[in-house]
Amino acid sequence: MTQNFYILKNYLRPFLKEITYTLISLLIGSLSVLSLGVGIKFIINRGISNQDEMWLIYSLIVILVGVLILSLTTFTRYYFVYSIAEKLTAKLKMDLYAHLIEQNADFFAHHKSGEIISRLTTDMTILQMILATTLPIAVRNVLLLIGGLILIFTTSIKLSLLVFCLLPFLIIPIVLFSRKIKKITRQNQNLIADQNAHMAEVFNAIPLIKSFQNETYEKTLLNRMMHQILNSAYKRIFIRAFMGGIIIFCVVSFIAFILCLGGLDVINGRLSSGDLSAFIFYAFLVAAALGALSDVSGDLSRASGAIERIFEFFALDQKENYVQNSIIQKHQEACILSLKNVSFRYLETDDLKTIDHVSFEIKQKEFISIVGPSGAGKTTLFQLIMGLYRYEKGNISLCGHSYKDLSIKDIRSKISYVPQDNFLFSGSVYDNIKYGNPDASEEQIIAAAKMAQADIFIKKLSHGYQTEIGERGIRLSGGQKQRIAIARALLKDAEIILLDEATSALDNENERAFYKALEKIRCHKTILLIAHRLSTAEKADKIMVIKDGKVEAFDSKDKVEKTSELYRTLKLIEKS
Repeated sequence: MTQNFYILKNYLRPFLKEITYTLISLLIGSLSVLSLGVGIKFIINRGISNQDEMWLIYSLIVILVGVLILSLTTFTRYYFVYSIAEKLTAKLKMDLYAHLIEQNADFFAHHKSGEIISRLTTDMTILQMILATTLPIAVRNVLLLIGGLILIFTTSIKLSLLVFCLLPFLIIPIVLFSRKIKKITRQNQNLIADQNAHMAEVFNAIPLIKSFQNETYEKTLLNRMMHQILNSAYKRIFIRAFMGGIIIFCVVSFIAFILCLGGLDVINGRLSSGDLSAFIFYAFLVAAALGALSDVSGDLSRASGAIERIFEFFALDQKENYVQNSIIQKHQEACILSLKNVSFRYLETDDLKTIDHVSFEIKQKEFISIVGPSGAGKTTLFQLIMGLYRYEKGNISLCGHSYKDLSIKDIRSKISYVPQDNFLFSGSVYDNIKYGNPDASEEQIIAAAKMAQADIFIKKLSHGYQTEIGERGIRLSGGQKQRIAIARALLKDAEIILLDEATSALDNENERAFYKALEKIRCHKTILLIAHRLSTAEKADKIMVIKDGKVEAFDSKDKVEKTSELYRTLKLIEKS
């Protein structure tokens, strides 16, 4: 926790000037509040008791000046505090986002997107609220507490000693309850993060949920999660309310007791009425400050939990740790892809390897089809080629350089990818294609769409290339999404194109059109295609058959058909 606040302190350092202005405002504002006690003392002792009208006016002026200063410092404090909170959380959010997006695929495999978003939004909002409101209130009340205690001591030593004796009865409950609130708050925030993660998954799987008619099930599940959150919140609320009740009881009893003892001193002439009034005012400030601190202690505990959750992600370092220096340049060396005895498994505890001693070489401008049963390791092979995961044994080389000597930028600059699920961003068709190359011109974007046989249907959309397609492209058919994803990959103009069942959602007519496009680019691109149908695979120069993470055969169609029993079996299944 200390480390987290140390990091937060580094984020606060650029705002030292604004923080200084804020602290000065808080100090002057607190002094102005304390000066009101002096005004009250003068009104009673010199104005009312002596029946002196001028002292009444002077005392009123003191009070009005104090209120004016308090108003000005409140404005200054509010302006600087909220500016700091907005800028700091914006910087923190951008840095955390930049840190997370650099993490490797394994990180995202173990953390739900909803949980990540919760820390970027909910926890950041809590932190912003604490910085903007709770922390200044805490500092202000600490200053009032210290100032009030000093003025109490100078007013009446006897009553001051009584105050110091009673203070522990207010402070101890605050400390004990704050620890309990922090623990419960952390549990509550984790439950909220789990709920957010679940809701994100649900909204991304609406077609699946509706196909199984599981709306009622999902509502029941969410209700159960909400009850857990509410139960945790009720515990926190109960403890804070209970603490507030105890503090109020102690404070009121405390003030009444002092008023009674002070009144006896006034009756016996040991204390003036003005001094007693000022003392009660300062005692009230001290009690109110302690009450406010008890209230904000729960929020500070909540902030502590939020900071821990935010900096937990900062502490993680699962970045793609290939070398940083660039070795190869685009269109420079002959782009030959080679794998030698490559092995990989997702978990070290797995008995079976997903990829098991795979070796092959693909020359520049070759068109390779990859076939095999589901779970054979075809997509995993693509992920290794793209550097999404680090292989545990063997070596992969690109353009004559080992992956161990290449940066991620080097590797992925040579590769363009069309995933199996064809993820599209919300926005327009134009923006989604342009994502393949943000610097591309409109002519290049349209050319890529034509090459992917997408231009014809795009022009028929309501606003052509500027048509909004909704989240994950929900307003398009599967085939349309696939063609846009292919256009996006072609726009990147990389030497190697990986197509993960990229034609599975295309009808026969569009598939034929797509292969006409491939015929145009295969003469200057290296293409690896995970084929959904063997009829598709047979259009390639070579066919690679993968079974149980191993390459069973890799050769021309005729030779693979003779040597691979699995290929012959798959062909019989397809024909039947």
